[in-house]
Amino acid sequence: VADFNQSNHKNNTGVYIVHAYADLSNKTSISVNLGTVTVTNPVLSGTTTIEDVDGKGMNYKAIFTPSEGAENVKKVEFPTWGNINGQNDLIWYNATKQSDGTWTAL
Repeated sequence: VADFNQSNHKNNTGVYIVHAYADLSNKTSISVNLGTVTVTNPVLSGTTTIEDVDGKGMNYKAIFTPSEGAENVKKVEFPTWGNINGQNDLIWYNATKQSDGTWTAL
């Protein structure tokens, strides 16, 4: 049994080819083509919460908590806009990864 981690293969997706090679006690070797496996990127999921930082309804913190297995997240942004006039006040807030694995932006 061998475990394979996608990160060892530059997180590439697509078809992977797997072979097994074994040395036998009679000093011969065998190889077996085990076939292929298709690797896709998992859909990122988790929860996002908004906290009123100062209790006055003026400053908020967005917190994204990724689901288990989301170690490969390199960047999180929170696009934010008001409900009036569409996205005319759209701002992208860059999140910072916290030691507990969450991502936050003020």
